Amino acid sequence: MNFRISLLLLGWLFGVAHSSAQGFLRSYGPASSSVRDLVQTADGGFFLVGEVSDAHTLFLLRTDAAGDTVWSQHLSLNGANALAACTASDGGFIVLLENYSAGGDNADNALLKLNADGAIAWQRVIENAFIANGLRDVLALPDGHFLAIGNTYQISQGARNTALKIAPDGLIVWQKNIGQQFRQIRRAVLLPDGTVAISGQGEDFYLAKINTDGVLIWERTYNIPGVQTNYDLLATTDAHIALLGTSQGNAPGSGALVLKISILKTDLDGNLLWNKNYYPFPSLPIGAAPFIPVFNSFTQDAEGNYYVPFWGYFDDPLAAGLALLKTDPNGDVLMKSELGVAANAWQIIRTQDAHLAIAGDDNWFPTRARLLKTDLDGEYLHNVITGQVYRDADLDCAFTTGEPGMADFIVRAENQSGELFYKNTEPDGSYQIRVTEGDFSLSVQPVYGLPTAYAVCDTPIVSISGTGQTMSAAPISVQALAECPLLELYLSSGLLRRCMPSAFQVAWCNSGNMTAENVYVELTADPLLAYQGSTIPLGSQNGQLYRFNLPDLPAGACGSFTVYFDISCDAQPDQVICIDGHIYPDTICLPPGAEWDGSIVEVSGSCNGSEIEFIIKNVGAGNMSESAEYVIIEDQIMYLQAPFQLIAGESMSAIRVPMPDDSCYALRVFPNQHSLMARPVAAVANCTSSDGNLNLLLSLPSVENELSRANTCRPITGSFDPNDKTGYPLGLGDAHYIERGDDLTYTLRFQNTGNDTAFLVVLRDTLPSTLDPASFRPQGASHPYSWQLNGEGVLVFTFANILLPDSTTNEPASQGYVTFRI
Repeated sequence: MNFRISLLLLGWLFGVAHSSAQGFLRSYGPASSSVRDLVQTADGGFFLVGEVSDAHTLFLLRTDAAGDTVWSQHLSLNGANALAACTASDGGFIVLLENYSAGGDNADNALLKLNADGAIAWQRVIENAFIANGLRDVLALPDGHFLAIGNTYQISQGARNTALKIAPDGLIVWQKNIGQQFRQIRRAVLLPDGTVAISGQGEDFYLAKINTDGVLIWERTYNIPGVQTNYDLLATTDAHIALLGTSQGNAPGSGALVLKISILKTDLDGNLLWNKNYYPFPSLPIGAAPFIPVFNSFTQDAEGNYYVPFWGYFDDPLAAGLALLKTDPNGDVLMKSELGVAANAWQIIRTQDAHLAIAGDDNWFPTRARLLKTDLDGEYLHNVITGQVYRDADLDCAFTTGEPGMADFIVRAENQSGELFYKNTEPDGSYQIRVTEGDFSLSVQPVYGLPTAYAVCDTPIVSISGTGQTMSAAPISVQALAECPLLELYLSSGLLRRCMPSAFQVAWCNSGNMTAENVYVELTADPLLAYQGSTIPLGSQNGQLYRFNLPDLPAGACGSFTVYFDISCDAQPDQVICIDGHIYPDTICLPPGAEWDGSIVEVSGSCNGSEIEFIIKNVGAGNMSESAEYVIIEDQIMYLQAPFQLIAGESMSAIRVPMPDDSCYALRVFPNQHSLMARPVAAVANCTSSDGNLNLLLSLPSVENELSRANTCRPITGSFDPNDKTGYPLGLGDAHYIERGDDLTYTLRFQNTGNDTAFLVVLRDTLPSTLDPASFRPQGASHPYSWQLNGEGVLVFTFANILLPDSTTNEPASQGYVTFRI
């Protein structure tokens, strides 16, 4: 998975539709697929080509105008992947392949002709013994032939630019060398006068013009400061030529290395008209590698405005992610907008209905191919569903004046195509979800408390057809299943460093509907943590057990306090430090489910001489009606597996494990269908060796779905990146396997490394499709903040008026974080 964090500080930045007129976002399998080129078909649909990297196969897919699959083929052709495509005069497609290996170390190009229905008409290998994959682009000529361009190597002449003309049946008509200046050739485009422009780069941008017989008309290089890389080429709407690339060089004055998006425009004779550069990326210190933008293509609209989709950072207050740069015909910026989509953009085209189509992948691991269709402002969600979630106090499943709105519920909208959109409710229970079109089923889930604490009377269906629609959904009534307090606890912290102070935040909420009385929190701290103080009075201390008394908590009340510890200098790098928390009263008054037998299982582990001793206990009021299983894991290998079944209040006889040196053991219980329990975990370090560790606590989840209990475990860190995202549990094995249904806890950290106070910090985190946005739960943060969940699953955390000092003024206070569970 890729994690993208954008940190906004004042003045500077760290670093579906079923109509062709509607925008849409489509993802296509299989896993590890990506699109490298895109063409529109005569019927308004799209043809996408690329690769399935894990399978070493082609990705070939045709859609209708709404982006729905017409046919797909993922052919295995000697490891080849698709690089470029064009349409043939008979309605079929020509696909340029690379990495075609017929044996040995050769990686050749090949051409593939597909009929309109995806059947293979012919294929031809283009051998190029000295330059692997020398060909880079292919285009259709007016006479029904095709032109492929790139580089070749000849013994007598060395490396050369080259062009091949291919007949409709796949035979090579001729291959000719182009020009005298060897350059890395990237793109070709048919010009309005019937000639062909070819682009590439060496140290500078390169353009050449040939006729359809391969005769060179002219070639040019452009002496622009810095080092240029070419990506794309256009025949412009005003009958000129435009080239897209990057220009890398040193910023004036500071000497910092910068990477600029660059557009260069010439007339049809190659004379430079203008060159404009854009800075969406931060400057870097001398010697540092530049941020590499992920972009590959640009297009124009009918008015001549340019559009460049890219993944990267802006130099103004917008976040990292897929963005759209729009300029006027003279290259002056009109718009740089964040699209709110996780995607790499490898190709963009203007569609027949004056929209933009962007193809690539979803920027996660493993990737999935994506096709996004937007209007000229980059918007693809053109409709809005509005509504309200309220508490049905009189239990009649109908809204009555005065019944309160329910804040912090997540509303989920799904249409018949499987598109999902999310939004959290406002304090009054209202929401607005931007969607595409279709029949949307709505459902809700609380952010705080247990989903089983509520019954939802209805789940409305909202039908939207067309664009620009705002539809009001029927109010969604939520009924509380019991009248009681329901306390939940969260623990969070930033990085832990030996010999340094560290702050742990303790956050709590009463997500029930009655006041909680006699409330207190107990924290059990690691022996390497020395208590230094807290933002509320310490009630009592017994060794490493600390008690903090809280006032009575009304229903819906949330709050937090901070506890400060010094980390011992005896702590070692990567050693795991833990704090466990428990809030009281911890009773759950919810009525039992029809299948629940009343049992609740807890586990614990401790050292007993040279052995580890694990205890499993049923602390519930009911007997286990059937057996469950436990496993004991040694480091990351299963050591023992066995069933158990306990009556109410019963404990198993201690499970003892001999302790070899340098091992960590964990016991984990797997629930059955009738016991109300999560998958509790107890992990114990080596009892006889100071080299023992608790790394299994980082690899396995713990205290899942136990609202009143929380823990945080973090390794001791040495040098660190001040801006990052970490996730726990780490998972098992080198592949970091995590089970479906496991909770994951993420911490996003940031630091003000500038030279002035930061007043505003905004973090945007786009969730991958493997996570369920509706299960999001905030866990705590270093500073007060607000959050929103938008679109397909984009989390936005806003720290307003944070007054974060710079690191040179106050290094500890210059750092911040937010933690959430999902």
